[in-house]
Amino acid sequence: MNHMADACWMPFCWLGCLGLAGAPLLAQRAELFEYRVQPTEETVDYTIYFTTAFHYPDALPPKSAVSAERQDTTRVRLWLGDYRVSGPDSAVAAMISVRVTLPETIPGETIFLSSLMREGSTPAFPARIGDRVAETGSVTISYAGREVTRTIIGFAHTIDPPQPSPKLVLNKEEGAFPSSPPAGSTKPSQREEAYQLDYRQLSPEAFIKKWPGQRSLVRSALERIPLRAQVEEIATNVYELRLPYVRAARIDSVTGGQRYSILADEADPPHGHRFVVEVSDTGLYRLHLSDTTKYQGSTIVTLDNLLAGTFEQSADSAIFTFHGGHPPYMLLFLRNGAPITDYELGNDTVWHADLASLRTLIGTAGSYGMQLTDSQRSVTWNFGGAQLQLEPPHRPLTDFRVPLAVLAALVLFGVGYGLHKRRQKRRGRLIREKLQTEASRLSHNSGSYPSESVVGSIANGTRLRENRRPATVPVGFRVTKRDVRDRFNGRFNPDETPDQFLSLDLAELWSASRVSELLFGKVAIAALDSFLRKENIDKIIAAGRNEAGESWERNEDIPEIGGMLMGQYQPDANGQRYRVSVEQFIPLAARVQNLVKMEIDPMSLARDLSQAQDDHPHLTVVGWFHTHPGHGLFLSQPDLKVQYNHFRKPYHFAMEIDSLTNQLETAFFTYMPNERMNNRDTRRHDRGWFSWTEIEKFSRQQTNSLP
Repeated sequence: MNHMADACWMPFCWLGCLGLAGAPLLAQRAELFEYRVQPTEETVDYTIYFTTAFHYPDALPPKSAVSAERQDTTRVRLWLGDYRVSGPDSAVAAMISVRVTLPETIPGETIFLSSLMREGSTPAFPARIGDRVAETGSVTISYAGREVTRTIIGFAHTIDPPQPSPKLVLNKEEGAFPSSPPAGSTKPSQREEAYQLDYRQLSPEAFIKKWPGQRSLVRSALERIPLRAQVEEIATNVYELRLPYVRAARIDSVTGGQRYSILADEADPPHGHRFVVEVSDTGLYRLHLSDTTKYQGSTIVTLDNLLAGTFEQSADSAIFTFHGGHPPYMLLFLRNGAPITDYELGNDTVWHADLASLRTLIGTAGSYGMQLTDSQRSVTWNFGGAQLQLEPPHRPLTDFRVPLAVLAALVLFGVGYGLHKRRQKRRGRLIREKLQTEASRLSHNSGSYPSESVVGSIANGTRLRENRRPATVPVGFRVTKRDVRDRFNGRFNPDETPDQFLSLDLAELWSASRVSELLFGKVAIAALDSFLRKENIDKIIAAGRNEAGESWERNEDIPEIGGMLMGQYQPDANGQRYRVSVEQFIPLAARVQNLVKMEIDPMSLARDLSQAQDDHPHLTVVGWFHTHPGHGLFLSQPDLKVQYNHFRKPYHFAMEIDSLTNQLETAFFTYMPNERMNNRDTRRHDRGWFSWTEIEKFSRQQTNSLP
């Protein structure tokens, strides 16, 4: 594919808009970027335009509301907008998208631009007045989700002070604006009013409650209170967000899910705001909220709409509770992993069932697993592996039923035994007739009787022919682990070349883990990151819509992907804990691959593993990898089945990445000493997940620890 990209800097003049009647000044500087690209070999060049600008706050805050150490700083927001694509075919132009990766000194990580998202901005961040921003980022241009070209982009700007606000004039009732007292002063001056003293000494919340009539100082106090939200689920999939002490609260964007609606967006007097949001997808929603009038005016609220539930069983009843997902719910009962029956629950979130009704529904007594699913049928919940125990009903037999049952059993046994003996006699007769026929034929041809070996071959002919059939062994999802301990020769590669491995302390995630330290090699990191971005992440930013009319985030074009991890393991002196290295990543071809399901082709698996073992004879399989796009990090029931059936060594682990999170949240699930797997419910509550974005940076650094 031929392509080209040109970037030309066209600095605009400083923009200033002086409002009427003493309105504050909004200062910004815009620069135009232009790129030419050839999406495919059959198309002509298309030109992409967008502008960047550094936006400043409306005005300087009052001196009394600004601490001394912040008087030389201001807040800046990087804005990208005016996105457009020029070319002969509008359909082709609509499928071109741009991903701008920002330098580390500018918060926000990444900004996407497309025909559906023509502008974006970073959160407001503090910057020192007079400093110059001279950083370099990258621009990735894609067509239909596939990268076409990549180039650099520069951000050069000098932070200028915002324009001062017009002089504040208060009415007689409010009095003059208070000035900051001298350092170390604790007593008010003779001209200082009581509300002025309280403004300096009380918290902003306390001052607002005590002096609601001092409107100017109340506005200043509101600016000093950080933006925060109180969340409550008021109905199924309906959440209420209350933001206290705000003036201009709004929802900037929603990530993690696409189907949602804002039912209420209204003021909550005297100084609050209220949102009511209804979500329709199963997963984690992240609401990005802001209030531009505050110094700390941005926050992210997470709505946990993951499907889950609880189960409790007593002597004669069972209680099921459900939450998350998208009703109506359905409960599936399984025995030995095979579905038995299901029950439609509707929109109810609590189900009380007596055991007699459950026996009637399922049909027989026994131990049953349970799976909960919702209307989307894409995610299931197994109630933590709990089992429903159904005992047979107590029906004491009367005296005449016992002998009748014994008599019936004897009759059936006699009939079966008689039929068996009859078949044996018939088979023996047929064999004797066949021997006599064969003996007569041999006697007629050679004048001699057949030898014992010939007779034995004839008598066992059927068995011999069956034994000559080639054996057919079904191929399934099973990994053959070669014993490579003799090939290690007492060498553990991370100890030989420590600068090539990133050390991850798994004690940060789990309080009990058989794997104490995971050492990720640069080669494996680079291979896995390339595969992840090619197969999964780039599809997320693809512009336009697919043939079914759905966006990428909602269809099966953001699949679960996976592979095998190869490396070495080193037990400690007691053989209870392990250090494990990851040195090679082997991607696997999927037979079925969609948003929530990945089935591996057994033949491809066997071929890939055999080739990998031949290419890397000094390594062994230490774990497996797959993604959970948009579902959060946890081992589902199918994941646990794969782990327990095929990765049972104590040093084996399961690696999982949520490819729809900003930092690509990553988890390494390991065995506990009780041979159970760590899962999201055993994670340390004061720890977050690892970030693949940070892990990937190691492949370009010279240190063996996370930055």
